[in-house]
Amino acid sequence: MIRAAMVGLGWWGRRMVEETHRDGNQMRFVAGVVRDQKSASDFAKRHDMTLTTEFEAVLHDNTVDAIVLATPHHMHVEQIISAASAGKPVFSEKPLALTVAEARRAVAACDKAGVILGLGTDRRMLPAMRRLRAVVQGGEIGRLLHVEGQYSNDNMRAGRSGSWRSDPSINPAGGMTGPGLHVLDAMLSLVGPAKQVTGQMARGGEPMVDAVSALLSFACGVTGILGSVRGTPDYFRLAAFGDSGWAELRHFGELEIVRSGQAPVTEHYPRSLRVAALLDEFAGAVEEDRQFCVSPQEMLATVAAFEATVYAMEHSVTRDVPLGGGQ
Repeated sequence: MIRAAMVGLGWWGRRMVEETHRDGNQMRFVAGVVRDQKSASDFAKRHDMTLTTEFEAVLHDNTVDAIVLATPHHMHVEQIISAASAGKPVFSEKPLALTVAEARRAVAACDKAGVILGLGTDRRMLPAMRRLRAVVQGGEIGRLLHVEGQYSNDNMRAGRSGSWRSDPSINPAGGMTGPGLHVLDAMLSLVGPAKQVTGQMARGGEPMVDAVSALLSFACGVTGILGSVRGTPDYFRLAAFGDSGWAELRHFGELEIVRSGQAPVTEHYPRSLRVAALLDEFAGAVEEDRQFCVSPQEMLATVAAFEATVYAMEHSVTRDVPLGGGQ
């Protein structure tokens, strides 16, 4: 069992704590770092967690084996570096960083300290997403030619996200930094690093409503289309098109597969997000001293593609993506 400290107990931090405090999970949150202890005291008592307002306190607490970050994006890198310097494995919510230069600093710090770095790419753990990867990478739809993804939600207007998410310096390109990044990461998990992106962004009549879209080309020669709308009810779709079939994942758990000359097949999987599964993967990597399921190279490639996509969207231009995560 890995004993962890949760840094940030907003709605997502609390969700991760609740998901892991069940029988059979390999991680248990024993401490929390918050700005206001009073606001989190009842939650902490229910989950048998101690609270502090000092990040440094959990870094030097021998009862804490690992650090989990559910903090604003711009804080991740320095907190990762501090955790690594204290010898603590660290799991960060996405994005790892807003620029590939900053992401390299985080990865380098963990590598130097010899600690495991984990990342909150929980959509990769969805059973339907794993099946889609197997379909694509196993050649079940032939040679892959094109991918398309769309993930939209109204979390901001519903009050499920912190007010800091409306700050473009922390949350650039509207929905791209939230649901859009999940789509981008899912695409890269299917086809590998991106090479070039063209983007555009349209803002709605209020700060928490916008739409972003991008055309992508990948190093392997595959093309892609990505979209995200912030301000509309939840919607998720990821499709892959090959030269002998296609497969489309909808609503996180429904996968339709069509092969040339055959009737469509629809498979159904659990739709619930796999937050605990990803934290268990991180805990297992720490206990077994092995690499997390998403390699540092993949993390850098995703941030490189993210940074280029944000720039392309905000400036309505085409932007090259540094291959290899900018290394």
